Amino acid sequence: MSESTAPTGAPTSRGRDGLRQVVLTCSLLAVAGSAIGPGAFGGTPSADASGGALAADSTYVAPASGAFSIWSVIHAGLIALAIWQVLPAQRRDGRQRRVGWQVAASMLLNAAWVLTIQADGLGWSVPIILVLLLALVIAFVRLVHTSPRSRVEVVVVDEPWACTSAGSVSQR
Repeated sequence: MSESTAPTGAPTSRGRDGLRQVVLTCSLLAVAGSAIGPGAFGGTPSADASGGALAADSTYVAPASGAFSIWSVIHAGLIALAIWQVLPAQRRDGRQRRVGWQVAASMLLNAAWVLTIQADGLGWSVPIILVLLLALVIAFVRLVHTSPRSRVEVVVVDEPWACTSAGSVSQR
């Protein structure tokens, strides 16, 4: 029997923690994919994608023209958060365990939303954004109900998460 499996073959906390950290590391690629949305790396800016459906003047609920510019700051925060999550000291941290999967899911879903919009899949973007909202709410509630252990944790976990949650909800 390996150290990372229980007698039933189910992964132990150590195995799940390692898997969570691998998924978080891989989800950093999603941040790069998400950067396409604001027009970085030559992508079409989100406001212009999908036939301009997200342009500031397309509907009454469309985000203002500057709404997408905040994402470079949010992406930097998400990168810091993902790096924090995969540090060896965070591997077995209960607070990081409670939000790690939602962090990874939000990065992947955000990239999926951006790429869907880029591919003119406005209809598909709605269920994606709803699942993204669910992941954000779950993580936000879990963070609110636990206290950070240090100021560094506040800066790299709580603040980027609050910005991500607010940015995703207000922008889309």
